[in-house]
Amino acid sequence: MFRRERPQKGRYRQFTQAGVEWVGDAHPSTDAHVIDVAVDVLDRIGVLQHTVLEINTLGDGESQRAFSDALAAYLERYRDSLSSDSVLRLDRGSVLRVLDSKSEQDQAVLHD
Repeated sequence: MFRRERPQKGRYRQFTQAGVEWVGDAHPSTDAHVIDVAVDVLDRIGVLQHTVLEINTLGDGESQRAFSDALAAYLERYRDSLSSDSVLRLDRGSVLRVLDSKSEQDQAVLHD
């Protein structure tokens, strides 16, 4: 794959990506099965020993909403310290996108 004209700092223009998806079953055991399949593929092609598996989740829909609400309430207290992009994200309800900000002022708020 190729990134657009100017990739972000530290990223290469050309990269390889693979993924495993399971459609139609929301049971948590499905996630475990998908991870198992991915680990098996990495092992078979000989790169598992050079791989770090990092799992990140916000849980189910209810947990995600609760986290987003708590994050929005926290960020509202620091609205004046956030970058203009993050304020827009907060106003649009894209509060989780604020976590992706590279702005130093946003990072200072998020660090606390």
